[in-house]
Amino acid sequence: MKRIPHLRNPRTFSEVIQWLKLHGDLARYAPYADKYQVREYVARTIGSQYLIPLIGVWDEFDQIPWDDLPQQFVLKATHGCGDNFVCRDKSAADPAQVRQAVTKWMSANFYYEHRESQYRNIVPRLIAEAYLEDDSGDLRDYKFSCFDGVPFLLEVMSNRGPGLTVNLYDPQWNLLPVNSRGYSNSLKPLTRPALFDDMLDAVAKLSARFPLVRVDLYYVAEKIYFGELTFTPANGFITYEPKSFNQELRRVLDLSKLTVGPQQVSHPIRAKLSLGQIKSLARARR
Repeated sequence: MKRIPHLRNPRTFSEVIQWLKLHGDLARYAPYADKYQVREYVARTIGSQYLIPLIGVWDEFDQIPWDDLPQQFVLKATHGCGDNFVCRDKSAADPAQVRQAVTKWMSANFYYEHRESQYRNIVPRLIAEAYLEDDSGDLRDYKFSCFDGVPFLLEVMSNRGPGLTVNLYDPQWNLLPVNSRGYSNSLKPLTRPALFDDMLDAVAKLSARFPLVRVDLYYVAEKIYFGELTFTPANGFITYEPKSFNQELRRVLDLSKLTVGPQQVSHPIRAKLSLGQIKSLARARR
């Protein structure tokens, strides 16, 4: 971020994430950051129909019955972030290269990259899930930031890869005039999912027990699928344009209930937001 953070009294949303890494007792969230173990929580909270079909779970690559895998699948490490192999055509994949990448994933503890302690004690495993693709020919990622169980900000990522675009919305699907992560908005308007209200309901239930969490969902063929729970979104390094948006996000948080040290607290962050406040966060760029 190219500046010294204010860690005693965070002034931006990004600094709040850094503060939580120090004082939020994030290690207690390991079962929910584990990409396999969290499936039990999702099934219990909103139902197994929201889970991406599971193909298998293994402790190491050599346990995977490669020949029995379908032509399309997604292979994930359960103990970190971004360690995924998206297979659109198994006949074109080189198992030796995949094995090399997976071996690197399994030998790493993601905690040591940025000290996100929710990942520190997760047992490394591999899971394979069904390949998903929506009407875009890709897979849009709907990322709902939630404060004390209240869905507040939605980030929609489209066109994964060199053409990645990011749109920010309020919970009423109003596009905010803000750029995130240095990416442009989608060139074409995105259609509000027909089951968007159901997405909001699922997100509210999944986030209800956490003071601050981002809930990621997918929407494919009129069905909602769970992606993951993220407790330190982008490790607190998301940039916004205008820059004031990062400060405005901080202002809607009441940090008075945050507890210094590793004590467990039930509701360390609360957000009391009206539609007017949400719109005020998105002042048009001048």
